[in-house]
Amino acid sequence: MVGTPAGIERDRSQSEFSFVCDMTADGKTLLVAEFGDLEAANGAYLRPAMDGPALRLGSQMPVALSPDGTRVLAVGPGGEGAVVYTT
Repeated sequence: MVGTPAGIERDRSQSEFSFVCDMTADGKTLLVAEFGDLEAANGAYLRPAMDGPALRLGSQMPVALSPDGTRVLAVGPGGEGAVVYTT
């Protein structure tokens, strides 16, 4: 759930389990981990906090967004195999 300036909450999840890992400094973009029944959709996503489609970065679990918002650190199952996605 994301709160709007008007105090309205919006559900920005797209699967059974969505976890916000980080956000940009301006608060406009969320780094989200999505996990659910459809394994092909699991992974790291960037999505606008208010409206708009998500951008799938890859299948790994996102950990953090770089301070300038241009890279995402992600890891495989059990914390193995770190990868850096470019946004």
